[in-house]
Amino acid sequence: CVLAVLLIAVLTAWLVLPALEPDPSEEPTDEVVIFEFDSAFIERIDVVNPSLGDDYAICKGYKAGSVFYFIEDDEFESRQSFFIMNLDMIASLDAGKLIEENPSDLEKYGIKEGNSALHIKRTNTSEKDTVIFGDFYPLDGSYVYAYVTTNDSVYTISSSVRDTLCSAKSYYRETNIVPDLTEETYTELKSYKCVLPDGYVLAFERSEEGSFAAFTETSPKQGAVDNYNVSDRILNKLLSISAIAVIEDNPTDLAQYGLDDPIKIEIEYLDGGKYTLLVGAMVDDFIFVMKDDVPTVLAATGDFTFIDVRGEDILDTGLFMFPIKDVIKAVFTAEGKQYILEVDDQTDDEGNGEFSAAFQGQPMEQAEARSLYAGMLSFYAVGSFTKTPPKETQYSLEFTMRDGTVNKLELRKLNSRQFAAVVNGTCNSYVSITAVNHLLELIDMVEKGESIGNIF
Repeated sequence: CVLAVLLIAVLTAWLVLPALEPDPSEEPTDEVVIFEFDSAFIERIDVVNPSLGDDYAICKGYKAGSVFYFIEDDEFESRQSFFIMNLDMIASLDAGKLIEENPSDLEKYGIKEGNSALHIKRTNTSEKDTVIFGDFYPLDGSYVYAYVTTNDSVYTISSSVRDTLCSAKSYYRETNIVPDLTEETYTELKSYKCVLPDGYVLAFERSEEGSFAAFTETSPKQGAVDNYNVSDRILNKLLSISAIAVIEDNPTDLAQYGLDDPIKIEIEYLDGGKYTLLVGAMVDDFIFVMKDDVPTVLAATGDFTFIDVRGEDILDTGLFMFPIKDVIKAVFTAEGKQYILEVDDQTDDEGNGEFSAAFQGQPMEQAEARSLYAGMLSFYAVGSFTKTPPKETQYSLEFTMRDGTVNKLELRKLNSRQFAAVVNGTCNSYVSITAVNHLLELIDMVEKGESIGNIF
């Protein structure tokens, strides 16, 4: 009986009482224009940020005849693209809804002095535009009330727009981790050094012009590096680092970030510029970093495995990598017999110019000579050898360079499959007999008159 009475009461209320749903006219509409002017007229914006305690002014300036924007009295470099984006957002500011014109009571919207606000000064008017933000709009929590003094009206504005326009000044901070370094070619890079806290140093520098390898490792070992490994394992990953947040300016306790004894990445550019990145502790999926000349701790993401790369990981295992243009004679000695290739490559990168070659004193076609020379370069280190090598040399390869210097490889037998490789008197590795047999097969084909021009 009680349930029946309650049911009748509910039905009666549903039929008689007015609808409790909000009036559709009270919901934010798609677009109401507040401002519509050229952002180039904006000269200054004073941002009031009481919740952040971070009031600041965005100012317009000129540098080398071009317009640029900066934060007044701020020591840090800022991203111009972020300034331009926000200035354009203000210049074409839209509202969800016009709530009230000429309001008599702003406090009912939570709008009062000391709130987050924008004070906009333009060069095309003496009037200052002010936008003061208030409470959240109750019918749609993604909007907030905003009073615009220019129009003397209250609007609803997207809370995300408010948050962007009233960001902390660190929002504009330039957080590019590795400036002035272009992926793929890295033509700007002169040298790279990674110094670990335990003292381990991996360093390489740009090779002399004409070398096959773009860089030469200088620490912990000496030698040409593998171009692909340097790009893929180190430089590309270095460029992948992206700052996601400014953690602290002018930090006093670097230890909490692991930056009191950091990993140091030092880069020198061909134009003389230098750059140092300090890498600290990793927490979850981000790592703390600092640029050496900027007193700011950043949280960054990216692939930091380049820090774990060691010297042997990037060294080119080729024992000799001389461009054929730099060589005038190559002599391979096997079991007391010499095989002599003489070359004179005067061609340019497009293949234009003179090229002459002779093997054992007999003229040789360009394609044949280049393939035979490539075979002479196909000696690669299979592994390290640090012991004293045998004294007797079974095979040798000698290159006479255009500048008159001579580079020599001596192969000394260790066992039936391996030879210690003595390069210019120093032995650090061993090679396989496969490389020897491959070169002997090429020489045999040439002596029989068989073509090797398409082998490489």
